[in-house]
Amino acid sequence: MDDEDIVVNTATTIPSNLRKEADDLVDKWLNLSVNFNDVAKNQNAKSPSLTVRKRNRSGDGNVDVYKLDLLYHHIDVLMWWKLNATSFPSIAIMARVYLSRELTSCFQERVFSIGGYVSNRLRSCTDEDRAEKQLLGKANKNLCEQLRSEFPRNRK
Repeated sequence: MDDEDIVVNTATTIPSNLRKEADDLVDKWLNLSVNFNDVAKNQNAKSPSLTVRKRNRSGDGNVDVYKLDLLYHHIDVLMWWKLNATSFPSIAIMARVYLSRELTSCFQERVFSIGGYVSNRLRSCTDEDRAEKQLLGKANKNLCEQLRSEFPRNRK
């Protein structure tokens, strides 16, 4: 069975021109080759060389390998995606979402800790919905206060 014959919860199939367009975009993405030394020089003229020459594993010559610690410190990946978003708009959106995530789990740990105050042995009869609302209210207390000050209600 060809994947054009596969139907997922609909009565229509994906048009062949859309499938070809998607395949071409994926091929373009997989064949993309970026010289990160040039990217680093464009972003910061004083950046050092990001590559080191290493012997090929097969022993038939040398290859340039990126030094990841320098790559991390001398290239602004978000800036690169901002400049190249027109080439791969859908992948640029995914990169923006992925790269904008927090690097630590402190917020999640804080919310989990607040949950211990919301649901404890003295408050064991609170139903799940009410406990969830109390937890979200306590975790976002500062945000709620900020929103109240920015958007005051018209009280008469």
